[in-house]
Amino acid sequence: MVIPALNEEEPIGAVVRAIPPGIADEVLVVDNGSTDRTAECARAAGARVIAEPRRGYGRACRTGIQAVAADSEIIVFLDGDGSDCPEFIIATLESVLGRDAGHRP
Repeated sequence: MVIPALNEEEPIGAVVRAIPPGIADEVLVVDNGSTDRTAECARAAGARVIAEPRRGYGRACRTGIQAVAADSEIIVFLDGDGSDCPEFIIATLESVLGRDAGHRP
């Protein structure tokens, strides 16, 4: 799970906590040069945080892709502002995988 974030101090903790338990091997927040407490709040919510100081959503996404485990098969992206719906992750993965995504193989 990769969450690019820029100055998302307020919503980032709730976004990280809204990810269904057991669905992601890791939640990675890419701090894209925030000037607030985004990184601190993301860590407090349980995410691993890495920095991408060069601004840009695409750069943050690319940095996230480069930071996930090499054996990752699927990378899910969420916006750090809370505009995406983490509750739809399981249904989306089931559609992609063609099987129950709520339980690990």
